Amino acid sequence: MVDDRKASWARAASALASLKLALFLFFALAGTSAFGTVIEQQADPDPEAYPQSFGPVDARLLQALGMTDLYRSWWFEVL
Repeated sequence: MVDDRKASWARAASALASLKLALFLFFALAGTSAFGTVIEQQADPDPEAYPQSFGPVDARLLQALGMTDLYRSWWFEVL
């Protein structure tokens, strides 16, 4: 039982220390940051600014995905 627990922790530590995971996280962070550079980030408090720029459907999609305030969205902070 104790050996199984130690083996589980060793596998978890090995997975977190993997180069593949580090590269994936690096490129995911870089890619999403590029979106934050292209899409204006909550600079204008006017609620009609995004629909005027992107259209109503795309503006709703961007806001639903948290792309209009990317650096404060829950999924970006998790990343």
